[in-house]
Amino acid sequence: MSSMTTPQHSEPSSPTSPTSAFSQGQQGLLSPSKVLATNPFDTIMSDAQREATPLPSKEHHTILGTQLKEVPRAGTKFLVAWKNTPDGNKAFQYYLEKMAKPGDHVYIVVVLPTSLFKSSGFAPDGTEAQDRKALRELRESASEAAKEKGKLLEEKGVTWTVELMHGESKYSIEWVAKRRPVDLVILGRKKQKGLSKLVSGGSVTSHVSSHVTQPVLIVK
Repeated sequence: MSSMTTPQHSEPSSPTSPTSAFSQGQQGLLSPSKVLATNPFDTIMSDAQREATPLPSKEHHTILGTQLKEVPRAGTKFLVAWKNTPDGNKAFQYYLEKMAKPGDHVYIVVVLPTSLFKSSGFAPDGTEAQDRKALRELRESASEAAKEKGKLLEEKGVTWTVELMHGESKYSIEWVAKRRPVDLVILGRKKQKGLSKLVSGGSVTSHVSSHVTQPVLIVK
């Protein structure tokens, strides 16, 4: 199941399919060549996360696959949020099975934690080094899994770029959407019930839908 949302700060529209929204164009988005000089660390992490993470800033954001300057100008551009879990894979599978066509380009956004050792007021010696090592191993594992998704896209004639980011999911996805020539954002929504649903409130999908200019397709 999927649903289309349009940004709350733009004029309302009721597209009948994801592709009907592509006519909005790409005005106001930064070109890939300008993105290279942009520092992502100002917005994808909170101050607390930036202070807590043991990773140096150069490791906060990694780009794999087609580099930004080499992204084809022609074709439809998609941003697909992906995580290596059943719920996290919904958006990718939806695109792959129902929308992929030769000539497309997909930005696969993978958001990783900034620390795996939550602060408890007591940090034994070596914790920071252990945390850094664990985060790097996690990033390496996510990189390999994301590359496998890239191979599936290539079979469909689709080019791809993976953006691995350590930060807050909603801010990281928003950051990429505002700095890449994206026509459509595709997000998966986790099924939740009862108190869990009330607490989370679908914060990632709600935030992204209301803060980006592109239409957002939510896969449930």
